[in-house]
Amino acid sequence: MECGGCTSCCTLLPVEWMDSPAGEACAECDPGVGCRIFSEADPRCRSFACMYRQMPECGDELRPDRCGVVFEKLDEGMVYGTIDPVLGMGQAANQQTAGFQAQGFSVVLDDRRRRKLIVAPGPGLSSAEVVHAFRRLRDARFGGG
Repeated sequence: MECGGCTSCCTLLPVEWMDSPAGEACAECDPGVGCRIFSEADPRCRSFACMYRQMPECGDELRPDRCGVVFEKLDEGMVYGTIDPVLGMGQAANQQTAGFQAQGFSVVLDDRRRRKLIVAPGPGLSSAEVVHAFRRLRDARFGGG
C-alpha cells in the first residue's frame, strides 16, 4: 500500500530528528499531499510503514487519515495505535482492533485527547500484563516516557 495523501504519521507521531513533537506536523509535511522531501528524507522516515502500508489486503477505510488511528506493529504480539485527536477512532479502526485481537495480538491505543491508554489484551493476557509489556517495548523503542 502507498500513503497517498495520508500524512498522519508526520503529524501524530514524534519525528525527533526533524524536531517535530507528536501532534505537530513536520516542517516538510504538506497535509493531505505528503512529504515534500520524501525521496531525500531521513531513512527513518522513508522506512516507516504503518500497519496500513503493511497490509495490502486492507481497504482504503483503514488508511490512518480515514480511520483515525496510525497502527504500528511493535513486536510479534503487540500493536500500538495512536488515535487522531481531531478525527477520533472510526468504526473501521474499532473493527481492525478486534481483528488484531482475533489474530492473537494485544492492542494498545494512545488516546491523547483523553490522556489515557486503551488496552485490548490478546488471548490469555490481562490488561496489566499488556501495559507492562507495552511500557517495556515503548521504552526500548522510543527511549522511555
